[in-house]
Amino acid sequence: MDFALSPDWPALWCYFIILAIGFVVATVQINRLFPGFPQAWIMMSNWVLFAVFLLLPILLFWFLDRTNTLHDTSLFGAILVALAYRQIFAGNMEKVNVPGQVSKIWDRVLKWADARVLETKKRVERNAESFDEKVIAYLTHNPAAFERVLELLKFHASDYSKIDAEFKALQAKWQPLGAEVQGHKSVDYLYHQLRLATGESFTDPMYKAKITSWSDYYWYGKELRSRVAQTIVTGVLILGAVWLFYRLAMDPNPTFQADYYVLRLKKGKATPEDRSRTRRQLDELIANEAARPHLCESLTSVLRYEPMSAETAERILAVLLERRDSICKGDQNLVVRLAEALRAQDPDVRARIQSALVFLAKGRTVGQALLEWKPARSDAAADVEDKIAGWGSVWRPSLASGAAK
Repeated sequence: MDFALSPDWPALWCYFIILAIGFVVATVQINRLFPGFPQAWIMMSNWVLFAVFLLLPILLFWFLDRTNTLHDTSLFGAILVALAYRQIFAGNMEKVNVPGQVSKIWDRVLKWADARVLETKKRVERNAESFDEKVIAYLTHNPAAFERVLELLKFHASDYSKIDAEFKALQAKWQPLGAEVQGHKSVDYLYHQLRLATGESFTDPMYKAKITSWSDYYWYGKELRSRVAQTIVTGVLILGAVWLFYRLAMDPNPTFQADYYVLRLKKGKATPEDRSRTRRQLDELIANEAARPHLCESLTSVLRYEPMSAETAERILAVLLERRDSICKGDQNLVVRLAEALRAQDPDVRARIQSALVFLAKGRTVGQALLEWKPARSDAAADVEDKIAGWGSVWRPSLASGAAK
């Protein structure tokens, strides 16, 4: 697959596509691990396994983007990871390589999954025995139902005469144990013989013969309980994913969207298309008056507190300067926040901020020393604080008038 030819979609959509495909793939994975055991869906440990299979392709897609193997805005990349993440982890995809340590993690996941399979099968067998005990107890106390088991066995058994001879011999053996024990063992023997004779569909003839109730037939025999559990849990997961997607993409409360697009703006290895999309989305959010305070705080705080390249800082400053009249409620408030961001550790980032402050101060009286200051790694904290105070004094009349208003 040539990722260069892939449509460049918003990353949010690509992750959502992986999640949607992941639900199907994870379901198929669990069913393959437990063929003939629908009861596996009622085990909490298997839902943990399901969650692992669901989240692994998402984490892999994120990791491949971080290592610049592919972009998280690549539609083809998203589909490939969603469908072939197991082959990628195993190192069988030429176009998409992962480090050996990642492949080892996949090996450990597989070993853990195998252990869960063995444990689940044991629990399924124990649950099946509980159902058997319930039916046997019913047959023991209902002679008419027991007679129907005999009729079914005569019809379905390939060699009923052999079973009957063995049954009579066992009854003679059990007779000294007492009538109650003999009756229980007799029912147990014939019931399991019927199960062997009818195979996996043993509940069908028992239900038709009115040996088991409607509720037991569908709840246990047809494993309706497993399907109900699967539907409920999967439904909750899908609703959670849709809710998160809604909050990020369409929620009228802009906070989630603002945080997401600020995160995209900071991304170092984004595609040109993705950066263009991010700028458009930020422009739309800035037009929303309710979003401006949060965006102003987020963008300026990022400059001050987070380590980043000068190129990333320039992208953030470009948004702040382009929308300087509105994003922080005017130039003066923006200047205060940018001045405080001069406390950033990287001198290159401080230099970009200083350049923005000089641009905003055009037409104002600024001391030559402040205008010509070039941030350096050797700057003392006191020097930086002095420059911050200097920029505040340049704008103090505006700040005072703004406060008066």
